[in-house]
Amino acid sequence: MHCPECSHALIPEQLELITVDRCASCSGVWFDAGELETFRMSIEGAEAPESILPRFSPNPRLSCGPCPRCESDELQIGSVGERAIGVCGRCSGIFVSGDELKQFSKSRARRIAEAGAGGVAEAASSAPDLVLELLAGLFSGF
Repeated sequence: MHCPECSHALIPEQLELITVDRCASCSGVWFDAGELETFRMSIEGAEAPESILPRFSPNPRLSCGPCPRCESDELQIGSVGERAIGVCGRCSGIFVSGDELKQFSKSRARRIAEAGAGGVAEAASSAPDLVLELLAGLFSGF
């Protein structure tokens, strides 16, 4: 499989209960359908994970490369809240760019610093943001 952002190879990596595919070049992360929700379930202990796709808002002016899983047309780029992601309309896979993860990691660090030592718990936001925070932390060393 190849990265929809930079076309380099995606490398499988174990992350909790799932295997994600991470780009060795740009650090983007590909989740097959249901993997992001399974990851969220594993970290939150939820019984029935909620999908982020109903909250996905596509932006037709943005585009990305083809889906790495089914090689369909370009991924739809849009947002879930303030976070930009790519979604395949055919297989429902989700791509989070390395730049998005880095940007989110910086904003997370800023929120934690602003909250102070006693406010770290308050710095976390919604569940989809929590997943991206954890992803940013887990992949920050790459």
